[in-house]
Amino acid sequence: MINIISKAYCRHYQSGPKKVVDNLVKGLESIGYPYVINKRLDACKRLWIHDDLSALQEAVHLPEEVKVVIGPNLVVMPRNLPPDLEMGRFVYIHPSEWAKKFWEDAGFAKCPIVAWPTSIDTVEFAPGSEPRTSVVVYFKQRFPEELQYVEQELQRRGLVYH
Repeated sequence: MINIISKAYCRHYQSGPKKVVDNLVKGLESIGYPYVINKRLDACKRLWIHDDLSALQEAVHLPEEVKVVIGPNLVVMPRNLPPDLEMGRFVYIHPSEWAKKFWEDAGFAKCPIVAWPTSIDTVEFAPGSEPRTSVVVYFKQRFPEELQYVEQELQRRGLVYH
């Protein structure tokens, strides 16, 4: 059994972090794996702290037999984590190899990092067999100059985008 700790799960509106939890629950239910949500941190021997930084700070005091996975929605950048927090026995998940490498390149080495395609329904959105000829730029809640930068970089690389 796994205990899922998530503030996003309790929200009444859909967001990226909520979708991560919803799809994990969907996956757990599809394989019949038992779970609880937002119980005491020591309620199970497996714990996933999705997006609750205060729960992360308390998890360091759990017995060693409690296995802890954290992320991906705890903080945006490694520098946003408490600097003195001992995380060596945790595993930090990131939604892609790119995000994992970004954190590694930013100097994060407090615990192992793994890529896990969070919030993606891998049945509905399975990779196709057709070769990719373009990319989609999903632009939301960003500064206009960021979109310009991405477009310029795609053009520089000769990539078609929508």
